[in-house]
Amino acid sequence: SNRSLDGGLVTGGTVRGRLDLRVGGSSQHSERFLDPVHPDNLHNEGSAGSMSGQVGYRRGTADRVRLGLGIGRARYDVPNTEEQDAAGQDQRQRVALGFADLAWQRVWSERTVSQLSVYHRRSSTNLDGSDHDTPIFAFSDRSLVRTGGIAAVSHQRGRHLVKVGIEAQIEVYEIAKHYE
Repeated sequence: SNRSLDGGLVTGGTVRGRLDLRVGGSSQHSERFLDPVHPDNLHNEGSAGSMSGQVGYRRGTADRVRLGLGIGRARYDVPNTEEQDAAGQDQRQRVALGFADLAWQRVWSERTVSQLSVYHRRSSTNLDGSDHDTPIFAFSDRSLVRTGGIAAVSHQRGRHLVKVGIEAQIEVYEIAKHYE
């Protein structure tokens, strides 16, 4: 049996004519979280959840501004082989992420639209080893931070659409790992 439970909810709508609001969340739990390495599904329980929200503001028919925020987490066992399970291996993985973005869209005419966006995202992953790891003890702590911006203009000319833009971003990786 997978003994799985999943749920999610998203709601939203227009508030006071110009303001749009949307919030949502989801959650999952399973005793068969990853694709197991052993047919008996040894050491394979996990859960994940996320929440996000978005606020949009319309100024007339030309301008739209949107702010989005979100977080997510997952925690799960690292599946064992028969030998690892007999030794009592208890490795666990944790994943976390978060994001924020802000965008402005301007309609210049029925044929031309521009967009400016900035974003920030962070994700981290941790592998926690256990006292009875076999064949080796492993530990890992990794993270990625990405911050950037996008500027673009789209123009419709007859059957053709021309889009010109630029994206700039900075990525920072941090990695710490240990094996014995």
